[in-house]
Amino acid sequence: MNQPSFEWIDAYEALAKEVRKRDTPEGREELLAICSECLGKDDWTYIDPLAIFLSFNRSGKNSGQRRVQQIRALMDAFGITVPFDGDLSGIPTAYQQFGIISHNRDDAEKSWRLFDLVVDQGNAVLDDSEFIEAMNQVAALNGKVNFNDLTKILYMLNPHVFFPLHLANNALVKTRFGVDNQIIRHSAEGYVNYLHQLKEATDEAFWELSNSADPHFSDIPEQQESSEAPCNVSSRQGRNIILYGPPGTGKTHHVAATAWLIANGRDCSPCALRSLSHEDEKAAKAWYDGQLRQTNGQVAFTTFHQSFGYEEFIEGIRPIIADETSEGESELTYRYEDGIFKSFCKRAARPIVLGGAEDLGLNSNPNIWKVSLDGTGPNPTRTDCLENGHIRIGWDDYGPTITGEIDYKDGGKQILNYFVNVMRRGDIVLSCYSATTVDAIGVITGDPEWHEEYDRLKRQRAVKWLAKDLALDIVDEFNLPTMTLSTIYRSKMSVGDALKVIQEHNGGDSISEPNDKPYIFVIDEINRGNVSKIFGELITLIEESKREGQPEAQCTILPYTKERFSVPSNVTIIGTMNTADRSLTQIDTALRRRFEFLEIAPDPSLLSENIEGIDLQKLLEAMNTRIAALYDREHLIGHSYLMGVDSFAELKNRFASRIIPLLQEYFYDDYEKIRLVLNDERDGDGFVVRDGLDERYLGNLGNLGNRDAPLTINDSTRWLPEHFMAIYGEALSTARSAETGEE
Repeated sequence: MNQPSFEWIDAYEALAKEVRKRDTPEGREELLAICSECLGKDDWTYIDPLAIFLSFNRSGKNSGQRRVQQIRALMDAFGITVPFDGDLSGIPTAYQQFGIISHNRDDAEKSWRLFDLVVDQGNAVLDDSEFIEAMNQVAALNGKVNFNDLTKILYMLNPHVFFPLHLANNALVKTRFGVDNQIIRHSAEGYVNYLHQLKEATDEAFWELSNSADPHFSDIPEQQESSEAPCNVSSRQGRNIILYGPPGTGKTHHVAATAWLIANGRDCSPCALRSLSHEDEKAAKAWYDGQLRQTNGQVAFTTFHQSFGYEEFIEGIRPIIADETSEGESELTYRYEDGIFKSFCKRAARPIVLGGAEDLGLNSNPNIWKVSLDGTGPNPTRTDCLENGHIRIGWDDYGPTITGEIDYKDGGKQILNYFVNVMRRGDIVLSCYSATTVDAIGVITGDPEWHEEYDRLKRQRAVKWLAKDLALDIVDEFNLPTMTLSTIYRSKMSVGDALKVIQEHNGGDSISEPNDKPYIFVIDEINRGNVSKIFGELITLIEESKREGQPEAQCTILPYTKERFSVPSNVTIIGTMNTADRSLTQIDTALRRRFEFLEIAPDPSLLSENIEGIDLQKLLEAMNTRIAALYDREHLIGHSYLMGVDSFAELKNRFASRIIPLLQEYFYDDYEKIRLVLNDERDGDGFVVRDGLDERYLGNLGNLGNRDAPLTINDSTRWLPEHFMAIYGEALSTARSAETGEE
């Protein structure tokens, strides 16, 4: 086998210098034009130098050939003449797209600052405190940046200084030199420390080290192994997790960190959650919130309740108000609508469009539309549309401009809304030839236009036909329903199937690759819904071994739409369960078998040890010990009930408004048991007191004998510090002498 030449090092260095020269307003405009031409990127508003390097080093089918072509195109555009034989040995490809390419000027400026420092400082960059600050800023950009991918970019810019992190490299360095990537903790300081240790351990060039790692691992999601073996719960995709515990333990709070750890291929066990640094927690929350805000983000959230059902979760029939009739009355019609989980699975299964597909004009999230070109079968309109690159529809009597004031007496309101307002450039259209066959597939390239030169069907949109002269039976081929007479509607065909047809028809390179990014579906209060009713037949499909692409993969025909459906293997389901709401022993057995249960227990160590002499850690521990003995572990008190307590007044308020009512609920107002939990044996001034009854109003009840007055909760203004200290068994005198030092 030929030895690698590593000529890419000089080529990448030359590319970096050319990009650096263009860090001016005019230069960035030129750079944007060059990258649009060479990399097929026409959606970059704010050019990002780091994203340039990552864009031609992504993983995927035929990625090697594509990468070399793009590198050479850039070298030609910049006039770079250094030798480059196309050998990319030692460069691990990136698992996911760098996320800060075009949408935010501030983010792009932070990337430019880091890029400029790396190129300008050369081998001395690690000694520059500005570099530490700049790398941390980029790594924390709203949770958008995969830290390992960031190290790969730095390595491409200067492999003499930086080492790329991914599973194979991490394992090689740890095994051969004992340098553990766990010291990094997603921080620039940790990464610099890691690089210094690696430099001290070996004189071997970083590119040779990277090249000697197992290449099988270059294109898979990076993982950071936990250093605590007993807690090493893998964060593989496609698993199902339930975070369970009593109220107030932070289950919902931990969802963001769990999702973030899974997305980054890291251990998400309870001890890993507890050991997260403050910076990691901030990054996790930022990433999680950012994904939830995105229409097509990698995270979705819902809450189960008794009214939640299959129709909301998977699919159902929804009523809609149709166009007005000739009598001026609205008609009520019904349509099938995807539920939140089905829509999310479709999003996760949507393939990643490669650079070649972007050249076709597809947008990042194309819808697929069925379009009838003046009915079915051969006709002059169909011939005109396919030969001249457009689609046409009618309702000419409404005129060229569609406004909200039109009286849709002849119908067409929904179709015109689709054509004018909903269809976007980059969406895919299917030309309907018959009820079952499609004769052409294209991509919309223009906005709605009015063409007076036609006798009829004057509304037009430009289309680039990607595959024509087809005889594609979508019913037999993809198990889709027959097409209806409606002129325009969303097709049930998937983007992946459409791209496969285009690729096979044109006989070219792959224009898409499977989406292996992790997607996380969060179900809060999962035990409060009727699981059998909500999941239906999907209770089997969510099993890891039954997911799409697995050896035992299964799919089902959905009852309403008759679509074939399976759960993608890159979808992870995270549920939360408050054990005080419903005992774990009552959980649906089918749910228990298909989920891993991770306990989130009360953590007294998070509380203060001294609030005016009161140790909150001991206080919570003592109460929970007694609750476990009197009731069970599922009804403990979480640490959040006492988080943030900074004064005795606030402590009394928490007990009066939250903890005492919770104990009353747990023990059904059995005040004797509440007394035991609070270690309260006083009859006059404790938490629980006798309710002094006014004998003037007892009447004949006064003859019932000398019964004890009923117990009730004492006025919180009468609670004293010694009452709280007594909960964990310390006398007031002992506590006060410890404070003053008196004997």
